[in-house]
Amino acid sequence: MYNPVNSVKILSLSFLELFSVLFLTASFYGCKNQDMASIKKTVSDYNIGLIRAAKTGSVKSLKGIASNKILEKLKLWIASWRDSDLYMDARLIKIRYKKIDISGQSASVQTSENWIFEYKRLKSNRIALPYKNIHYNVLYTLKKNTKRWLITAIKIISG
Repeated sequence: MYNPVNSVKILSLSFLELFSVLFLTASFYGCKNQDMASIKKTVSDYNIGLIRAAKTGSVKSLKGIASNKILEKLKLWIASWRDSDLYMDARLIKIRYKKIDISGQSASVQTSENWIFEYKRLKSNRIALPYKNIHYNVLYTLKKNTKRWLITAIKIISG
C-alpha cells in the first residue's frame, strides 16, 4: 500500500543522491575542461617550439613538452637539413582541434593544421626551396606527468 511518508524519504534520498552525482559530474567536467585547455596549450607550445627549433637548430624550448624520443627524432631531422646548409622557416597559419579524447592519464588529439614553409640557406639566408602551403591532419598522443601533459607520439595522418 502507498505510504506518502516513505515516499518523502525516498524523494529526499533521491534528491541528495542526485545532488551528489551532479556535484561530482560538475567537478569532473571542470577537471576535464582544465585538461582540455592544458592539452591544447601543449600542442600549441609544441608547434611554436618546432618552428623555433627548425630556425635555431636547438630543441631546448621543447623539453617538458615532448618526450625525449620525439626530441631525438627532431634533432636528427634538423641536423640532416643543416648538414645540407638549410633550415626551415615555417608558420602555422591555422590549427583546428578536431577531436580530443582523454582517458585517465592519457589523451589523443586529432588536429587539422595549415602550414606555410620554405627552406633557406643557413649561411646566406637565401631561399633554397620556395614557400609551400601544406595541410596536415595530425594525431598527437599525450601522457599526463604530475600536472603537465607530455606529447609522447606524433603521427601525420594525411598531408
